[in-house]
Amino acid sequence: MEINNSILNDKKTLIIFTYANVGFGHLRVTDAISQELKNNSNYIFLRGEDKVVSFFHRITSIHPALRIMFEWLQNGKAEDVLTFFYKTILFLTSGKLEKKLKIVIKQTKKPIKKVIIIATHFSLAHQIARVRKALEREMDIQLFLIVQVTDDSPQHMWFVKDADLIFVPSEYTKKGLESYGKKDNQKLLNIKVLPYPVSETLTKSLTTDKYKKKLFQYDLNSEESIRMIIPISGAAVGMKYFINFIDSLFKSSQRFKIHIILKRTPYTQFFIKSLKNKKQITLKAYKQDTKVIDAYENIYKKFTFGFEITKPSEQAFKALVDTSSLGGPILLFTKPVGRQEYDNLRFLRRNKLIPSKNDQKYLQDAFLKDLKLDSKILNKAKYWRGLRLFEDPNKSVKLILWCLKQGVFKQMGNFRQDSISKNSLKFEIRPDGVHKFWEEVEAYIRNYKKT
Repeated sequence: MEINNSILNDKKTLIIFTYANVGFGHLRVTDAISQELKNNSNYIFLRGEDKVVSFFHRITSIHPALRIMFEWLQNGKAEDVLTFFYKTILFLTSGKLEKKLKIVIKQTKKPIKKVIIIATHFSLAHQIARVRKALEREMDIQLFLIVQVTDDSPQHMWFVKDADLIFVPSEYTKKGLESYGKKDNQKLLNIKVLPYPVSETLTKSLTTDKYKKKLFQYDLNSEESIRMIIPISGAAVGMKYFINFIDSLFKSSQRFKIHIILKRTPYTQFFIKSLKNKKQITLKAYKQDTKVIDAYENIYKKFTFGFEITKPSEQAFKALVDTSSLGGPILLFTKPVGRQEYDNLRFLRRNKLIPSKNDQKYLQDAFLKDLKLDSKILNKAKYWRGLRLFEDPNKSVKLILWCLKQGVFKQMGNFRQDSISKNSLKFEIRPDGVHKFWEEVEAYIRNYKKT
């Protein structure tokens, strides 16, 4: 799509990227989607302020008992009850966001006729849908609400009434949301399947020399340093795990160099203090969410990483990127937190980007018995982009070293996406989701007819 000739570049069009102050996932996706616009379009970022939701997100992420309760509330009839009450609270508190939007639109230098709002969190999406008609009348504008689902999880909260477009990562989530809508007697929404929007910075190819050096990181007999990046989640989950993991890793091998990126908060101070003076660790901490996101991409431009350790959050979709790309390290997944992260693992298994449950069990059994892997499983590893780690950090370190010894990572390092056509079932795992996103938005607005 050529932005210069696009409706999106019209000076009478304002694009508002909204994101929630709840973890980094929604901000990372917002940042990825915005990259293609560069400096050509009239756009701004607007953060939703919901301290109650932010606090709830954090305590359910780090407290085991509350986490179990929250995961229970994300399924079955309990999910319907949670969805109803949560949406009610959002509707009752939507006035604050409405005032913010009015101020933003009024402050633009030129008269605005079209406003395109991109929502990457369902809380803001529901509130915008609630106030959009009032905004259109009062501001004399045409408002479009575009929702990007940030996990491959058909949770009912993502069914946003009155959204113009809802983009989802797979047919699985589309069918799940449509099924919920029919059951709840909701009107049919315009839900479209698009490849997940991965940052275009991270999809750029490595130079031949950098890629060769990256492959040396997976070679047991190489002396190349193994660079591992650990982005700490916005909820600061797993810090104790990583302290134990890093101590165990450095005791086992001197080849590893670790880069940690996180937000500086009262919750992360002890973690920063524990690791900041350790050799072989580069730790970057920032007070602002946006600086954390920028630092994450900038460090990928500076160093070539062999591994990234992360929860299977929206970060799991970096598996759509080849290992020969800037943002294509082998992904090592820690324990999922919340239904959506289990669903993301299902997406990866369904598309054979991680081992099947049977292959995962075979790998773990072979590791525990220290058996030599057969050629069949090593051949499958060519198509994997990630592996799951154990809940025990010491055991996870041993698994990583064992996979290095067995040649699993060497095989994974040669991963390549096949040529994928739009009509292929593999359309879901293309790496050009950002481009497709804007193509669909452009087409929708051009063809829009008010009913």
